[in-house]
Amino acid sequence: MYRALVLKELHDLRGVLAAAAFAAALITATLAGAPILPAQIAGSSYERVVRFTSGAEEQWIAALAVGTALAFGYWQSVLEIQRGTALYLFHRPLSRRKIVLTKLAVGLILQTLIIAIPTLVLGVLAGWPGFWPAPFAWSMTWNCWAYGAWALLVYLAASASGWLEARWFGMRLAPLAAVVPLLIVPAVTFFSGWWLLVLLPFAGLLIVAVLRAAESRDF
Repeated sequence: MYRALVLKELHDLRGVLAAAAFAAALITATLAGAPILPAQIAGSSYERVVRFTSGAEEQWIAALAVGTALAFGYWQSVLEIQRGTALYLFHRPLSRRKIVLTKLAVGLILQTLIIAIPTLVLGVLAGWPGFWPAPFAWSMTWNCWAYGAWALLVYLAASASGWLEARWFGMRLAPLAAVVPLLIVPAVTFFSGWWLLVLLPFAGLLIVAVLRAAESRDF
């Protein structure tokens, strides 16, 4: 049953995942100084690439992370409701809680991969001897990871927002409004261990919010 549910989620998200993977490839190629489209943004030449020092990588990774987080979160919740498949899905032998947790697990894993792969590729290239004539340390990528971690909260907030039965311009957007202030942390300081003290409890609260919203919604 879990395997079928995971395959169903991957099938439903295939379009969003393909778009996210393409965007990640474009961003990675541009920042690596090897644009794969003729009309890609200016400043993508080998000499002008900035390696985790000016904020270029952080900005692109943050934009990719937030975009995919919102898409995954709402696609897995709002689309289920609009298509009427949530009613069918929640009458399967599994409980609503297990179904929603499985959906969240798939979304969180995909979201993590979309952010981790470009960051790791750029980090490996930056550290490759002779590839870029500049010093590099993996600690320089911490802010990219911080934005990626914050985007996981955005994904959970979007999921909670999608399942809530309320007006859009009201309580339904409250979960997203709650995570916005946390953007200040990676924006003004490097990622550090103490930030996990904020991230993990908040992620737990959002997961509880998602479960309560999905379990209490009347279909």
